[in-house]
This record gives sequence, C-alpha cells and structure tokens, in this order.
Amino acid sequence: MIITEVVEFKKFGKCLRLDNGKAEMYVTLDVGPRIIKFNASGCENMLYNDDKLEKEVDVSSMFGEGKKWYTYGGHRMWISPEEMPKTYYPDEDAVEYSVEKADNEVKVVLTPPPQKVTDMQEKYIITMGEGDSVRVEHYLKNVGKETVRKGIWGITVTDINGIAVMKQPESNNALLPNRHVVFWPYTRMNDERFLLGEKYIAVQQDPADTQVPAKIGYTNYEGRLYCFNKGQAMSVSYDSDYSKGEYPDFNVSSEIYTNKDILEIESLGHIGDILPGNTVVHTEVWSVVPCDVKPTLNEDEIDKAMKKVFG
Repeated sequence: MIITEVVEFKKFGKCLRLDNGKAEMYVTLDVGPRIIKFNASGCENMLYNDDKLEKEVDVSSMFGEGKKWYTYGGHRMWISPEEMPKTYYPDEDAVEYSVEKADNEVKVVLTPPPQKVTDMQEKYIITMGEGDSVRVEHYLKNVGKETVRKGIWGITVTDINGIAVMKQPESNNALLPNRHVVFWPYTRMNDERFLLGEKYIAVQQDPADTQVPAKIGYTNYEGRLYCFNKGQAMSVSYDSDYSKGEYPDFNVSSEIYTNKDILEIESLGHIGDILPGNTVVHTEVWSVVPCDVKPTLNEDEIDKAMKKVFG
C-alpha cells in the first residue's frame, strides 16, 4: 500500500507525504514545490533543509519590492542557463496539486502559478510505485509571446557529510577525447574535496571547509548521479543523450556543487528554443536504499560500495 497524506513539516507548511514502505518523499504545497524530504522508509532525510529559512536572495530588482528567493532546500526545478537574478524566481505561492491512485502506483501532479516576468510555467508529475524508485517529471511551458532559448535543470540539494559520485566512461576513442570536465571560476582545481579517478569522479561535502565553494560539470554519458550518506545510497538517473541536442554550461549534462552547508547533485536537460505555447520535459528517476557502507575519497572504497549497492 502506498500512503499519501498531507502533513505539516517544519517551517515549510503543508507537504504531501508519499511512502510505499521502501521510499518516503515529502513535497511542499504552500511554496515551491520542492521535494523537501527523500529517504529510505524509516531512515533519515537525505536532503538538506533550511529549517530557519535564513538563506535568501534579494530579487526585488526584477520581481518587485520586497521579493526574495528562499533556498528552502531539497529538490527544485530551475531554468538554464543560470542568470542573476532572473533564475532566482521567488516561488513562494501555494501549489495546485492532484493525486491519482491506481492499483500499484500513485501519480501526483503539482502546478505552481505561472512565473511573472519570465513568462514560464512549471509543472511536476511524480509517480511512486511499489519499488524503491520514484519517477520525477519536470515540465516547462513558454506562456509568453516570444521564443526563448532555455532548458530544464534539476537540482537536488543533499545534506552535509555526503559524497557524490559519477562514473567515468569506458569507451575508447583511440586518438580522440571521450569526455570533458568543466570548472567554475571560484573552483580550485586542486580542491581536496575532489577525486578525479580512473573509474569515478567524486565530491566529498565537508562542513569544516569554510573556504570557497566548488563546482564541477561533466559529460556523464551514463546519465546517473550517486550519493552516499546517512546509512543510505541514492541515485538520480536521467536521459543523457548527446545525439538529441546541446546541453548548457559548455555542454555538460551533470554538475556537482558543494560548500560548507550542502552537496548538490544536478542533472541538466537539453537547451534549445521553446516557442510560445510549447512545453519541454526532463525526467529523473530517483532511487534510495539502506546502505551499510559509506566510501571516502578513495577509488577502491567507492568501487566496492558502488558494486555492492548498484551492481
């Protein structure tokens, strides 16, 4: 049986709780929406929460007097490429939602109001079956009168002390390159939180590192991001198909960002022209399972953990 109920959660107000006995997910209804909680049933939340609503960005210059964007935490849909302050839309309004129940699954449709100024309309469809995975579909519609060049960007903000992992490709292109890695201006390429290994790229969140944040982008042809933390292993899978089009940020489909508070695993959809009235979609499949191993930035440890949990 899949449980669906509306609950009050921290300072986020009303949230829809989904639990099938293997995975549990909370989605905000008073703001966002944000997937604010995700974990194996009975385990701790894998996602970061700004419980005190302290992390904010003043976006009044674009969206009106007094308007602020709050991080809230958890998972959000953003519009790529990133622009300041345009990307930081103050998603502070209540969300319309519906719940459709079938024999073996629950489908939730969440629709926030259309964005003012940007003329974009977001929608989420979340489907939970009886297994340990959840399907998260992101829809972005151009409700304006002008064609825009945009894409969908799925950002999942996980909690402190986690380690995020991406697989290196196994293809051999002889004399030609088979991947590329990109860095942001604030990133130190010799950052001790990075592992650029033979089989894996990994980023370790360190709450004691109060220096600069770090971010890395990657082609990630596998289309899967992994995170180990709190006695659990989580993965986010998506369609990383370079034959279908271009990705933003020097053509990368995955990004990992960290600072002293958070560890983000990010998947990107293709970027392209969205005509007025048209909609694009980006789908992720999330999974989470209890896990009694947590690797450090050691490639042998990561390899053993990956094989044990994900095969």
